[in-house]
Amino acid sequence: MDFSNPNKLPIHEVILYHEKEKICALNAKWTEKRCITKYIPLKFKGGKIFDSFDEDEWMGENKLFNKDLEWILGLNFHRFWSHVIYDKEFLNPLLHFLQESTPFYIPLRDLFYDNEPLVELYERICRNALVIICRLITNRESDEEFMTKEKQAELIYGNYVISVPMLFDIVALYGYNNRDLVQKIITTVLKIEPKYSNDLKTGIKFVRDTLGTIKEQISLIEKENRDLFDSYEDVSLYLMNISSTLNLLAELVPNDIKSYCSHDLHLEQAIAIFYDNTIPILYQNSIEVDSSAWFLNFINYSRIELIHAFRNLLNKNLLAIFNANEKARLKIADEILCSFTEIAGYRLFIADYIKFYPIEMDLDVLTQSVLKIDKIKLDFVKDAFKLESSNIPNGYHGQSNNSEKPSDYEIDELEMEGACALPLKKEGPQLPDKDTEDFVQLETTKILELFPDYGAGYIRRLLAFYDNNSETVIAKMLEDTLDETLNNYDKQEPYIPPETEPLPSTSSALSTTDRYIEEFGGHVLKNGRNLTKKQPKSYADLINDKSHVNDMRDRYKQYNLVSDVIEDKDNEYDDEYDDSYEVFADTEPKIHIRGRMREALPDDIDSDTSEESDDGENQQPKKNPLDFCENPEVIRARREQRFQSKISKKQPNKPVAENKSRDVVGTAKGQGQSNDVLRNRQQKNTNKSSRANHSRKAGSTFKQSRGMY
Repeated sequence: MDFSNPNKLPIHEVILYHEKEKICALNAKWTEKRCITKYIPLKFKGGKIFDSFDEDEWMGENKLFNKDLEWILGLNFHRFWSHVIYDKEFLNPLLHFLQESTPFYIPLRDLFYDNEPLVELYERICRNALVIICRLITNRESDEEFMTKEKQAELIYGNYVISVPMLFDIVALYGYNNRDLVQKIITTVLKIEPKYSNDLKTGIKFVRDTLGTIKEQISLIEKENRDLFDSYEDVSLYLMNISSTLNLLAELVPNDIKSYCSHDLHLEQAIAIFYDNTIPILYQNSIEVDSSAWFLNFINYSRIELIHAFRNLLNKNLLAIFNANEKARLKIADEILCSFTEIAGYRLFIADYIKFYPIEMDLDVLTQSVLKIDKIKLDFVKDAFKLESSNIPNGYHGQSNNSEKPSDYEIDELEMEGACALPLKKEGPQLPDKDTEDFVQLETTKILELFPDYGAGYIRRLLAFYDNNSETVIAKMLEDTLDETLNNYDKQEPYIPPETEPLPSTSSALSTTDRYIEEFGGHVLKNGRNLTKKQPKSYADLINDKSHVNDMRDRYKQYNLVSDVIEDKDNEYDDEYDDSYEVFADTEPKIHIRGRMREALPDDIDSDTSEESDDGENQQPKKNPLDFCENPEVIRARREQRFQSKISKKQPNKPVAENKSRDVVGTAKGQGQSNDVLRNRQQKNTNKSSRANHSRKAGSTFKQSRGMY
């Protein structure tokens, strides 16, 4: 029967008549029993289609699948949602297609260049699947066919119609060619049901954690040492999927989720750690298995995706700083500097990152936008990036040693450029790098020869703005089409060179990956091979090795935290004893402090005590600064002297009694005991709780405080 809603009620409130029976518009009776064909995926191996692949069979099966998708799109609004709610198998073919579809980085037109109908059929399937997804998040198709947003949120979230894994599949399949549409889908889903926001955060956290599982998988492959080519191929493709999905999510998700990724997940630092510690190992191991492996290009492309993902997370703050007030700008600038500081020690990531996004431009934006920016952090980031980038050997780019014709999957050479690729020896003279001072000076001289009326400082600003390209700057100046922001500077501005400070030695980098990779020349550091350092001969030699102390001294010397200059060598020990308690030994005894305090009192108050203390101090030998601790005999004598002095003050006329031993044994049993023995026994029984083992802890603490052991 035809759908009729003259009162224009929401669909879940509409009552329809079916065979003289009143039925709600959303009911299982409006569903049809139909077996929907499943999508037949394209099977790849080694970057190529299986030899047993039958194109005609694939087209025949998937034509039926495409017809089923068109049938779903042709259903009326109430029938469509009745199927979604009451037919649990209705959307399974769509989910199967999203999971088994061909990734965006596999060029079908290059693989099937002689079979245009096959490519067109696949594109129609992709389009129809995307339209179905859009229909699921649309609550109004006409004035009569609609539902409230609350009801729609209840249906799609309560019935698991749309899930986070489904969103990830949509991002991976459609994200690169339909960025705006996919971003609108994600935004609409979050607007319909805000609970998806927490689910999406959990999903991104899972993607971040999978970066750690890749390193574990590489270690497992090395341990098993079998089927290496297939294993590294699978890991490389998995890395490609993870990195591309992470990049798209970092670009397409809303800003509040990006903030969660930065503040709570520390995703930028996780990317840099993975980039430095895992990708080089995977690349080197793959080269050792097959230096011409087809999937090496995907490892390089994964690096590019991770760099773009880091940048997309950073762009949120870089774009927000222009529209914020002064107080908010200072906070945003601090967050950006903190993000750069967290990755300051990962030299491979820094070397590749600044090839795509020069750090100087970002720091210039911060300097011009925020007047009260923290100069210490700014200088630290600038120096750290300059130091780490200078520690990377020159001559790296991503061209592999393939003797065959490059495959269809080979990526542009500029994109593959970076620190993880194979080093190639270059012969003949080389021009200075684009970002070096020599190159900038050379380009500045070229422009000043044509425009001598301009200042060198202003020309350098133009070069920095136009990526150090003198031809572009000259063309812009001749055509008078310079950017408007450059007109605010003084055209006669001179160039004042910065004060040159000696950089720390580049022999040791602030990175934990120096043990993993020295250079990517096909050699892996192993125990006993390619190591100039002498190896320990025994386990005891290995334990007693103190060479790392010198290594750490060089590292902290760069931060001016370690000084190798000893002003007074006579008072310094040359051995390596534990000086944890030396502070107690150097502390002046309390008896000396009390003595000086009594000296400050009037003479008529305690003249005898003052003279006694002065005599004791004069007789005390001078302390040797080289002693490990104070002599325990001297300490005991000083305590006994203080005890006797205290007794004499309380009873000045009574001589101090000697400490006699008290007899508590007496004579044999049955012969009777003297009164002294009985009295001694009674005193021992009464006072035994204050002696024996009850004061050992206090005595031990005192001895430790005096450095006795």
